Amino acid sequence: FKEKGFENPRGEIEWLLRSLLNCTRIDVYLRFEEPLSKSQLSILRAWVMRRLEKEPLQYITNTSEFYGREYFVDNNVLIPRPETETLIDLALQNLKGINCPKILDIGTGSGCLAITMAVEISNSRVTGIDISKDAINIANMNKTKYKLKNISFRKIDILKQIINNEFDLIISNPPYIAMNELATVMKDVIDYEPLIALTDNADGLTF
Repeated sequence: FKEKGFENPRGEIEWLLRSLLNCTRIDVYLRFEEPLSKSQLSILRAWVMRRLEKEPLQYITNTSEFYGREYFVDNNVLIPRPETETLIDLALQNLKGINCPKILDIGTGSGCLAITMAVEISNSRVTGIDISKDAINIANMNKTKYKLKNISFRKIDILKQIINNEFDLIISNPPYIAMNELATVMKDVIDYEPLIALTDNADGLTF
């Protein structure tokens, strides 16, 4: 990774080893003398080759972290960004004093925003919608992992369909990259993340 000019080569291999061994970052160093089995080594080599092609680590290991929780992700959904956690902080702040708030997450993807809200406010009722059936399947998979009863996911095109419900809060991380700016986006993003989650195929302001 260092030879190929990766910014944080140690971080790259740590991420892969943590996923391969299903352990923490500290464990990677505590278990430094433990040899990998042939099958583990084979998987690791394949993962390294994929990463050298700039495929995101999260898609390689099918895991991503958001707001202190782990989510399943693949290339049907956007990888949750640490900066997006600010949306959660703002949402929680704005919902103070509202009992049993109804929340809508538009373009739910992996479901990380909706699920976080459902966990953080246990008496809330959360609806996550997305135009992608594959995204809804992944969101439901993540919902099952956290055994949530106060959340539902629906396949809806918000630009064409009407939702006959009222909500106390709408939260969203919509496609906001303008079509003419796509050429400037990093290879890791543009080559692997779903285009539908990145751009509105216009000026980025549709949503």
